[in-house]
Amino acid sequence: MAACERAREFAPDDPWLKPTLLAAAFDAGDVEHASELAEQVRSERPADWELKTTLADAEFAITFHDPQRAKELKEILDDLKQLLPTVTGASSG
Repeated sequence: MAACERAREFAPDDPWLKPTLLAAAFDAGDVEHASELAEQVRSERPADWELKTTLADAEFAITFHDPQRAKELKEILDDLKQLLPTVTGASSG
């Protein structure tokens, strides 16, 4: 996380910076930081594939935290998942 925070000074427009920080916040179990970064990711709206990658990492990280922290992080994760398009089955006919 420290390296990413420092990178903000030199490459603030790097499209992977905030998603990487978000994943790191989930890794650290930092609910407050994850919530703040989720807002930034939401407003900047990365490409679907970038968001899917970040959310997959975040979902895995949740499994390593205590139940209360995992619940709080999952709420953030579930909110971000709503940004992704839903996949519907092919219609027959």
